[in-house]
Amino acid sequence: MIIRAMPVLLLLTLSWTSARTEELTVLSYNINYGNVDLDETCRLIREADADLVALQEVTPAAEEHLSECLAEHYAHQAFQSGQAATGFGFLSRWPLEDVRYHPPEHGWFGSFLARIQFNDESLELANVHLLPTIPERGEGALRLLGRYMQLESTRIKEVESLLAAMPSEGLRLVMGDFNTIPGMGSLQLLEASGLVDAATAHGGERANTWSWSLDGWTVSLCLDYIFADQRWRVDAFKVSAEGPSDHYPVVARLFLQSAPTH
Repeated sequence: MIIRAMPVLLLLTLSWTSARTEELTVLSYNINYGNVDLDETCRLIREADADLVALQEVTPAAEEHLSECLAEHYAHQAFQSGQAATGFGFLSRWPLEDVRYHPPEHGWFGSFLARIQFNDESLELANVHLLPTIPERGEGALRLLGRYMQLESTRIKEVESLLAAMPSEGLRLVMGDFNTIPGMGSLQLLEASGLVDAATAHGGERANTWSWSLDGWTVSLCLDYIFADQRWRVDAFKVSAEGPSDHYPVVARLFLQSAPTH
């Protein structure tokens, strides 16, 4: 695991984050471990101008490239890069605390956890990559959907393990590549824990975040999500259908509402 605080920008960043703000823009992006256009990936991340970025499928080569090209935008970086699709990364304008990798008890990839101090409150972060359902050659859409259903039991166990590793109270954000479609049990489990899907909270139409072509047909699904506590009001949500990955960047602009008084 590598955690960086860029020294040239540290004083500026500490000054910038000392001002109280209730707004937080979050980007989640599976950059694809086979991605050969990391310059374009950097461009998309820069243009999103998010305060906090969660990346999946970060290889050592991608870590080296992204940490350098985004150093001026993110003074605080943490990576758990890995071979193939196993890696994670956080980019932040706030110092990252308690950064840790949560190894997989179920599924393949585990999750990447951290904390930031936001408005004098602890905000727990979870960067997830749940078990994928990989399209097979010669497979039709109905069979693919059936395998999604079969593998959902493992993704539910992954979410149970993740929630057990996070505080049950306080501010939380869970974001990443969930590899599941709307309405499935793993997402319902997050909602039952008090988290809200930013896409539906915004009230707009849900957009597909992943597209894959195989044997002359293309399947597009919504697989990437940002879940937030109910104290966050979702002011904007966007999926940008572009870039060199099979996944698209997902961005939410959140506004922290005051805690209820008793």
